[in-house]
Amino acid sequence: MFRALFKPATAETKPAEAAVAQPETVAVTPPVDIRDDGNDVVILADVPGVGSSGLDLTIEGQELLLRATPTAPTNGTLRYADRAPHRVYERRFTLSDGIDRDHIQATIADGVARITLARRSASRTRRIEIR
Repeated sequence: MFRALFKPATAETKPAEAAVAQPETVAVTPPVDIRDDGNDVVILADVPGVGSSGLDLTIEGQELLLRATPTAPTNGTLRYADRAPHRVYERRFTLSDGIDRDHIQATIADGVARITLARRSASRTRRIEIR
């Protein structure tokens, strides 16, 4: 009875290593923090393993597309994460008319992409003095 529960191994059975030899690509939505400081809108996106060469920002119409691809380790070591499906970070943001598309800046450090969206001067927050 107990032996009937298990399928015997045959020549057709693939080893577990062959199953992970060709990892698939998985799109992941990165978590973000969005801050408004009055003059700029700052987006902080968590994209671990991504360097400046793997970060791509594109404006398509009213949308800002963030696409980030982690880089493989260059020291030749194989980590457990390298056997997991390859991930590509992808997220879209709708830009309002108040954003100056010509003055968008981006940096990346320690797996955090910082995207600064400059506001147009007419859209900036300003304090009105009460007399």
